[in-house]
Amino acid sequence: MYAVIDLGGTNTSISLFTSPELLQPDQIAAFPTDPHYAGQLERVLSALATCRQRLTGIGMAIGVQLTADGLRVDETWTMPDYSKRPIVTDIASAIGVPVVAANDNVCAVIAETLHGSLRPWRRTAYLTVSTGTGAGIFLGDGSHSFAWLAQVGHHVVNMHGEDCVCGQQGCVQTVTGGQQFLRRFGLPAHEIKDESVWREVTGILAVAIVNLARITRVEAVCVGGGIGYNNSWIRNNLADRVQDRGPATGVRVLFPDFAEQAPVIGAALLAGKPDVTILR
Repeated sequence: MYAVIDLGGTNTSISLFTSPELLQPDQIAAFPTDPHYAGQLERVLSALATCRQRLTGIGMAIGVQLTADGLRVDETWTMPDYSKRPIVTDIASAIGVPVVAANDNVCAVIAETLHGSLRPWRRTAYLTVSTGTGAGIFLGDGSHSFAWLAQVGHHVVNMHGEDCVCGQQGCVQTVTGGQQFLRRFGLPAHEIKDESVWREVTGILAVAIVNLARITRVEAVCVGGGIGYNNSWIRNNLADRVQDRGPATGVRVLFPDFAEQAPVIGAALLAGKPDVTILR
């Protein structure tokens, strides 16, 4: 049996899989992500303790960038207390089974490319629009595949835009990130009904997708995350905006077959050691 930890900037869930290939998670815990690393680690280990004797491995999808060895949190502006923490080592040592971790965007693109909406293509991306904005990239040639994180939310689309948490100015995430909605409007994204806000967000996401397609030559982009998947304006208009902005790219815009479970499914597949190399 495998456990999967989905540790996002807002929420955390823990699920069990009898086999990674079955793609049927059984959620055993869910709670708001603690901004303090020690408190979060305690809650995760407490949930895993109930099933540790049955586990053969753990997969983790995490909403931060990891170090090259995949063991430690590297760069995070949304969860600063996690920076440089050996989260993979801490969990593996406490539970006593191997832990494999990757950024949640990377886990999601693996799930949707191998088993979901991106199956027809082998140059793909999964764009998360949630607390932050980022993308996982997948490149496969039929015999071996690679996946890696692209910080799409931190490329500049407005030289005179707002300051970003990363230290730059006018990043994609200054318009599309969930934390920015709270700062700008005093409301979470799902409570904002002003159509002009979503028109702006969709336009910026279209620019980000076209830029991503030009740089990486991805053929299809799956858009997920709490905002990207659930907002009707984005779902109904983004593909057309991408076509208007970059018709020559030919990039397809889709939404995940696994809904908000894509990172969970991908982390389970990672725990089962698929033939995919993670480039960190």
